[in-house]
Amino acid sequence: MSENPPPTPDDDPFTPPLYGSPMPPPSPFGPSQPLPPPGYGPPAYGPPPGYGPPGYGPPGYGPPGYGPPGYGPPAYGPPPGYALPAQYYAGPEDPLVSNDIGGWWNRSLQLLRKAWRPLLLVHLISVPPLGILSAWAQAAAKNDIGTDPDNVTASDLRTLLVRLAVAVLVGALLSVVVSLSAQRILVQAATDRPISIGAALLDGLRRTPALIGWGIPVGLMVIVGLFFCIVPGLYFGAVFTVLPAIVLLERGNAISRSFQLLHADIGAALGRIVIYYAVSFLFVIVQGLFTSGVAGIGTSTAGTVASTGVGIVCTLVSAVAITPMVLTTYADMRARHEPFSTAYLAPAE
Repeated sequence: MSENPPPTPDDDPFTPPLYGSPMPPPSPFGPSQPLPPPGYGPPAYGPPPGYGPPGYGPPGYGPPGYGPPGYGPPAYGPPPGYALPAQYYAGPEDPLVSNDIGGWWNRSLQLLRKAWRPLLLVHLISVPPLGILSAWAQAAAKNDIGTDPDNVTASDLRTLLVRLAVAVLVGALLSVVVSLSAQRILVQAATDRPISIGAALLDGLRRTPALIGWGIPVGLMVIVGLFFCIVPGLYFGAVFTVLPAIVLLERGNAISRSFQLLHADIGAALGRIVIYYAVSFLFVIVQGLFTSGVAGIGTSTAGTVASTGVGIVCTLVSAVAITPMVLTTYADMRARHEPFSTAYLAPAE
């Protein structure tokens, strides 16, 4: 399966470029020109020379007076003079692209209702092992350090570090594969394709090296940004919220692409990203309340098992609930940067 790549010349150093993917056809009204900004509001400039007078293009998508009246708000559709097929522009009924926060929220919920079962199944690959690894690492730290950290030997410290490194590496690898696979499942659902967990996992595995490659500098940027007055780190965190979707669906420099999409309409993007993180934080609070409530049940071992189980369930619910918000946020950001609709994500026939 392959998607139509974004109109960017950048090369992805982690993945060879896609060949043979369909691109928007050149305009029949003049020479090939760069695609204009997205159709959210009137364009800031007129059509390039040779593109003909306003009103050409798919019926109903042009300026007022062209095509059937009442076709949604003027925020949808290409600028005048650009005659691309209608499917290249998101209309009011697009499954992913919306024009406001309410539409974004509703599309996220619709996508969740459509794909929550396969999302749950694919997250079962990572969430329970991560919960068990976390509990194992905590128990190992308690056993190796004990109640007297001053008497810890170098051998104990090495053993602890090795165990923590194994837990972190295995957990990170599973998280990367599952995050990519979950986005693929959502794309399948949004484009009305048969949902295949196996195909989604294969796509996730193929793009895992790319996401790891881009994720390392991204992680360093966020950490350094948090170290310097916190605000830069929060900014970088917002920039790279949709990184998994970019790496899965596009080929090119994922870091620069993240900045481009955020700044195409930073107000609209931040509104969605803030809600995404607010919902995530709410789930964290609820999980903390539940796990702390069951941690003291019975013996120490029973409390640990109970809190781990509750934590796994809460994390599963959270992961399934917020995953669609990443794809819908990406779609909205991209549609504000360039002509885009869900049809771009359908595999080439």
